[in-house]
Amino acid sequence: MLLSFANDTVTVTEPGARDDRGTPVPDYDSPESVHELRGCLVQPGASDLDMAGRSSVGIRWTVYAPAGAEVSPFAAVTWQGVRYALEEPPAVLSSPTGALSHMTLRLVDFEG
Repeated sequence: MLLSFANDTVTVTEPGARDDRGTPVPDYDSPESVHELRGCLVQPGASDLDMAGRSSVGIRWTVYAPAGAEVSPFAAVTWQGVRYALEEPPAVLSSPTGALSHMTLRLVDFEG
């Protein structure tokens, strides 16, 4: 369970699908669904790193969302008017008692 001050709201866009030469790809311009996710805590993430001339992805924001939130690994998340992609599938975390506690969404710059 998140703390009582987790009162941020993000918008989750679940993409539709379009055909790209016989391969289905996510289509964010024709989403399957768009919904608000309330009761979140949004915190700054890590910054970009340059490792031996290679850029790595910098996490822009980390969203701590309520357990059981419906967010697919392909979702886009909008925070403060900017659309972000997920760096990895949502991570569901449990408390020391074993009950579901919350999920984390690591947001990166959206491309596509």
